[in-house]
Amino acid sequence: MTRDIAHSLIPEEFLLEQLPDNWRQRLTKAVLFLEQTLDQTPPPAWKQVAEHCAISPFHFHRLFKAAFHETPSQYLKRLRLKRAVQLLFDEPDWSVTDIALGCGFSSSQALAKALKREIGLSALAIRDLRNRSYPEEFELILAKLGHPEKTQQSTIERHLADKIEYQVVQCAQREFWSQTLCPPSLQGVARVHQDFGQHFSGPLVEIMAATEDDKPYHQQTLHLGYALTGTEPKQPLPSFKRFIIPAGYFLCSRVRVASETGYIIAWEALYEYLMAHNLEPDPRGYCIEEIYNPEQLLVDNAAIEIRLSLSIKQP
Repeated sequence: MTRDIAHSLIPEEFLLEQLPDNWRQRLTKAVLFLEQTLDQTPPPAWKQVAEHCAISPFHFHRLFKAAFHETPSQYLKRLRLKRAVQLLFDEPDWSVTDIALGCGFSSSQALAKALKREIGLSALAIRDLRNRSYPEEFELILAKLGHPEKTQQSTIERHLADKIEYQVVQCAQREFWSQTLCPPSLQGVARVHQDFGQHFSGPLVEIMAATEDDKPYHQQTLHLGYALTGTEPKQPLPSFKRFIIPAGYFLCSRVRVASETGYIIAWEALYEYLMAHNLEPDPRGYCIEEIYNPEQLLVDNAAIEIRLSLSIKQP
């Protein structure tokens, strides 16, 4: 399995690839412009967005909706709300007002109305999910905020996940330098990259050990290493420890994601494949993620290989 065949779970890529070159270039500019102005209040006028991507303002809304199954306004509101939900969960020390303003809402009240209207929860209720043993509700929220298909019956991320390729791979024992960190979120991992990048070279490796205790999800042990197998750290710190993953069989897939929505759906699809093919996870095994460009997490897109230990005896 090589990096070159990572399967994209990025809706914009899938939708834009279906367009002729001329329109793909123009609407790519529109999407990038909307993403770059996500925190702008008020948002840029649609005439400004249309002019930026060289489309007549008169036709812009219809063309955008034909390509993305959402009007520009719906697309922007969904992206802003998804980012706000992620920050409410991942950043407990940030005020709701700061999150609202940072996501392009005019006030915390405006964010509260959007949350109530779209997902039926308050900002405090979303933050309370961190104290649950496992935030299934949070994952359902992010999945709901995925890019809608034309029929509105599902999301494009879910559609793309149905095409992921999987392999059962026999892996040798691997050794990492690791450090226990939390919370286990893409935003947290992205921040870790800035620190670990000073001491290691290679992909960021997130190793999640199976646990049978009842600790809250964000307090469960995570071992994060930023190193290739066998690579020594450039500047080891006392907090870094060697961590060994024993040899065994793993169910593997490689994906590219640009949000936690795609990330969550990638793991859901892997477990669905496991059940459909009568494979058994190792109850004492590991979930492993190798993130090849962690600096791109939640910024552009990140290539991630996910691996799940299987209960297959060595021959």
